[in-house]
Amino acid sequence: MPKHLQLKYSLLHIFFWLSYCCVYGYIAVFLRYRGMSNTMIGLTSGINCAMTIVTTPFFTGLVGKTKGLTIKKMIVISYSLMIALWAAMIWLPFPQAVLMLLFIALGNLMGVNVPLLTTICMNYLTDGLSVNFGLARGLGSVSYATTAVVLGLLIERIDPTVLAFMHAGSTVLLFLTLFSMPDAEAKATGAGQEQLSMPAFVKHYKVYMITLFAFTLSFAAATSLGTYLINIVESLGGTTSMYGIGVFCMAASELPFMALVPVLKRRIPTMHILLFASLAYVARNIIICMAPSPGVLFFGMALQGLSYGIFTASITYYVHEALALEHGMQGQTMIAVMTTGLGSTIGNLAGGMIQDTLGLPAMLRFCEVLTIAGALLFTILAITQRKGTTKRKA
Repeated sequence: MPKHLQLKYSLLHIFFWLSYCCVYGYIAVFLRYRGMSNTMIGLTSGINCAMTIVTTPFFTGLVGKTKGLTIKKMIVISYSLMIALWAAMIWLPFPQAVLMLLFIALGNLMGVNVPLLTTICMNYLTDGLSVNFGLARGLGSVSYATTAVVLGLLIERIDPTVLAFMHAGSTVLLFLTLFSMPDAEAKATGAGQEQLSMPAFVKHYKVYMITLFAFTLSFAAATSLGTYLINIVESLGGTTSMYGIGVFCMAASELPFMALVPVLKRRIPTMHILLFASLAYVARNIIICMAPSPGVLFFGMALQGLSYGIFTASITYYVHEALALEHGMQGQTMIAVMTTGLGSTIGNLAGGMIQDTLGLPAMLRFCEVLTIAGALLFTILAITQRKGTTKRKA
């Protein structure tokens, strides 16, 4: 095993999620600083999420189809373009429409890297190298939470352009880490092999896609609750500082549970672990929706590790177990498409519209319904799969 591979892969996630926070953590702050209205900011965010449904599979698919284009090269290309976009946005006086397009391009390029980093780990596992994805991803969550706090302080003392410089700094550190790691490309990514079209992939991996759709519903509810969490905190008498502490604790809670998943997999089938995560989403989202006080709200937020944390690590390993080797990259990409793409789009747009027209309580009921629907769908799927497995053994 290459020396310090786990450390390097963990650092890769730490620097990636630092840069991710610079783009997605303060989108409203930066765009408002450049003169955008709340309506324009919401439109930008919605279009960005919707476009990742198309752009993420397109760009990651190029790695498998284009000769000589490795995961490392794709990461370097995307980050180089992001640096150019940041420079243009902070130094050139673009009209708002152009600024919106530039930020959407930035957000889409950032999103492309999520399945690429995951696939690096799956490639190592395929090549017989031991890497704990959950531990690395959990440290990434802590990095995101810490970065959010630090950026908030820096923005208050300087201005939102500091986001571009923090992103550039994290890019340098990410590149140094990336190129110190061994390659693990062709066998696991299916480079040079024919990839399935989107309809063919969905038809071929029905169980996997139903699994993702079930979690998409829960993720949409969680996204809506996360986007408008400040409104929930304030409705319970909380403050902005209390909100910031809650967000930090929520992200930090993911680490121990993500790191624990590889251990659980040795004793429990991945499908059962996913079922537990689905039920944990029900507990998390409903406690947040029905919280009578900030204390109960924070308790619900603390279940982030049991729900999102376990799901994120488990579904990554599930792709490695359930999909053909040459379709691994597509499988990892579909996670991003269905959650941060479709799920975030539904959560942000529907949550905002319901809140504006019917009020916060109506949005909370909407989130409860989505979460329960997702859990029921996945429970039925898990029971069906278990019966099917039992019959085959008999």
